[in-house]
Amino acid sequence: MEPLDLLAELFEAAMKGFGTDEKALR
Repeated sequence: MEPLDLLAELFEAAMKGFGTDEKALR
């Protein structure tokens, strides 16, 4: 897995953990 892909996965997981998603940030 590419480092950036791994970071993206962690970021997405963190956002879901906070009860939000990428669409809510736009």
